[in-house]
Amino acid sequence: MNAPFRAALRRFAAWLAIALPVLSLAACDTVSGMTDGLFSSTPKVCPRIAVPPLAGKLTTFRAGNGRDLIDVTFNAEFTGQGVDCKAPNDKNEVATVVAIEVAARRGPAVSRNDPLEIALPIFVAKTDRSGAIRDKAVYKTLLEFSEGQLQTRKREAFDVTFTLGSGETPADLGVLVGFQLNKEQLDYNRRTAR
Repeated sequence: MNAPFRAALRRFAAWLAIALPVLSLAACDTVSGMTDGLFSSTPKVCPRIAVPPLAGKLTTFRAGNGRDLIDVTFNAEFTGQGVDCKAPNDKNEVATVVAIEVAARRGPAVSRNDPLEIALPIFVAKTDRSGAIRDKAVYKTLLEFSEGQLQTRKREAFDVTFTLGSGETPADLGVLVGFQLNKEQLDYNRRTAR
């Protein structure tokens, strides 16, 4: 792991410790309201990136009403994220690459002896300088478990293009990435947040 990435992770961990108690999600199908206070004011060349705390983990359960640990089919979480960009072109567009790493672990409700493939719904949202959502897309990231494998991880990259508004710089913009959760998953994350 390179030094800039480690430094970015340390800054994110410090931010998370401060921001976690005050952030909440307004609805499960949107990321509106999640950007308040997420980004530091430190100027950077590229848009800033953050994982909203309640959207950084995903837990699924086997069919039925059971919601104990023995009912978990898998857990997934973001283990890294980063952003790289090019200088604005003559159309004021900023070509940006958003990179993520997610890790997943089989739960007790899934046999360790069977191969398993899961599709993780991941959102990528572009924000303006006020933190308002400009655009949002949802992608599926496939993770595969081979026979006997308990955990896996995957890195993925998404191309995002920003168009700068009047007086904006790339440092004014932001990217939110997280799991696209349904209401039950979001409620579970709220209950289990530390």
